[in-house]
Amino acid sequence: MSPPTPEQERALERAAQGGATAIAAGAGAGKTTLMVEAVWRDIERDGVALDRILVAAYNRAAAAHLSARLQARFADPDDGRGTDRPGLDLSAAWIGTFHSLAARIVREHPFTAGVDPEFGELDEVEAAALSDQALDDAMAACMSLPAFLDMVSASPSLDGMRTATRQAYERLRAAGHERPRITVPDAPGPDPIAIAGLEAAMDVVAADPSARADHHDALERWSTRRPEHSWRPSPHTWSATGTATPS
Repeated sequence: MSPPTPEQERALERAAQGGATAIAAGAGAGKTTLMVEAVWRDIERDGVALDRILVAAYNRAAAAHLSARLQARFADPDDGRGTDRPGLDLSAAWIGTFHSLAARIVREHPFTAGVDPEFGELDEVEAAALSDQALDDAMAACMSLPAFLDMVSASPSLDGMRTATRQAYERLRAAGHERPRITVPDAPGPDPIAIAGLEAAMDVVAADPSARADHHDALERWSTRRPEHSWRPSPHTWSATGTATPS
């Protein structure tokens, strides 16, 4: 095995001093090599028991690769455990994905965790299928709601709406929400200042002798459809030609 680079050596020394060490580097920069060397030094140089070390990866492929690299490091004929010592048994080591390590802890202490000892761990495919089914059921249950139908009609596509919902859910889950909920605030009511200005403009139109019949029709529709507003035509009468004359 090639020796660590000066940058890797500084990181290993910092970790050996007991401080928290974060490594930020791109793909192929040697992060896995650094992790393997840190574990090797903990066990071989500092006498740390294997079951006192936890190594977590983000997915199963990365965890398997890390475990294989550790096995190869300890079996290195030049700088491993030596030919006179047995190889390192990683079968009981705390090496795996975050999910698998958490599942192992819960399986060993199910009653403390408050879960069924026979629980199963979902893989990504199963989790995605259940998520899609739950989303389908929720959308079907909302199809009788006029507001939801309005939102569906306004959406460019149903797939886009599903994707946006799923992304919002995942972001809330990542933020620590156990049961994410999105609260949609009530739509704000009309601006009273804007309404007052509109009603004043309508009075001007109603009193304008040059206003056409379609203008007066629009004013009538407004007063009929929006009875909650106080506007009513000013005291004018409209002739058959649509012009307004004082009462």
